[in-house]
Amino acid sequence: MDVRKFRGLQIAKAGRIKKLKNSWLVPSESRNDYYSVKLVGDKQVCNCPDFELRQHKCKHIWSEFPELLLYFEMTAAIMSASFLKFLDEYIKS
Repeated sequence: MDVRKFRGLQIAKAGRIKKLKNSWLVPSESRNDYYSVKLVGDKQVCNCPDFELRQHKCKHIWSEFPELLLYFEMTAAIMSASFLKFLDEYIKS
């Protein structure tokens, strides 16, 4: 699992994310402050330095949707296992 995803899940487990009308306030791990995560069009954006530098999902964005993240990872693992089983049976036939 990507480090940012993992750290986002850790933030979510702590339960300190605040949902506002149009955004989420996600606690900083290094400061006594919060970062704002919101949707702009169909893209999630955060005002943390990591997101502003990379323009990719940061741990604060990942922390918003831990259940969705886990669902996709579990689905991918199940599909991979099913495909490998299918492939193994296909090769043997």
